[in-house]
Amino acid sequence: MPVVVQEKWTAAVADLKELPGFAEVFLPQGRAPQVGERFVFPGAARALTRIAVTQGAAFYGGEIAAAAAAHSAKHGGSMRVADSKRTRRSGWSPSAWTSLGIGCIRFRERPGIAALIALGILQHADIAAHPVDSAAAQHLQIEAMKLAFADTYAHVAERIAMRRSVEEMLDPEYLAKRAALIDPARAQTFGEGHAEKGGTIYLTAADERGMMVSFIQSNYMGFGSGVVVPEWGLSLQNRGMPSRSMRRAPIAWRRASGRFTPSFRVSSPRTDCRK
Repeated sequence: MPVVVQEKWTAAVADLKELPGFAEVFLPQGRAPQVGERFVFPGAARALTRIAVTQGAAFYGGEIAAAAAAHSAKHGGSMRVADSKRTRRSGWSPSAWTSLGIGCIRFRERPGIAALIALGILQHADIAAHPVDSAAAQHLQIEAMKLAFADTYAHVAERIAMRRSVEEMLDPEYLAKRAALIDPARAQTFGEGHAEKGGTIYLTAADERGMMVSFIQSNYMGFGSGVVVPEWGLSLQNRGMPSRSMRRAPIAWRRASGRFTPSFRVSSPRTDCRK
């Protein structure tokens, strides 16, 4: 058990120790593991083995899904086996973007677009005129991200629910107008723009052929919801939590937003990222 993980683990105990399954799995001796102590997670090992053997079927509608649904129902939850059976893969093409002389490829229909918006804003903010990591440069970057998140929270959801397109939000003329809102002398609170024409564990690997694999596992908060299915070591996430603060947003998040989005720095981005 490393020092930082042990500190965060201990800090979570007071809030999560009474939640179903948490203490049984994560407090094996009635406390958080100590620094240097070995933590064993047999339920998760069993679950991963079954997922591998069944090629995912155990999790998507099989015995793991059934155990999770039963655990949820027992404790007043609404999870059902049918929920996991309905899970379908969704795919989209990434965006290639060049900003400040750096090529970036990023998945655009998720919150990763915030990074692309911020980079586009910075192209119009003369950040190159300031020393790297200077207060002035950091101020511009922070303000650009605030502008980007304002648009992301207001306009980005599943594609079928979006009323503004990615192309509109990345339009150079629009980004120039957003950049003009930055005051180099003070911090501000920004609202979303209209984007109209005229107006925690991450793994990535790449090979010499250009094949790239990106894997993100995130419970949102450290232990997710804190509810655990003990026999499978299944810690239920709380990815939908951000939606609570956005009930009055112009659009509804039909699916919980991803917290982390992969991006790749390349020397010369292709126009068509699918090739």
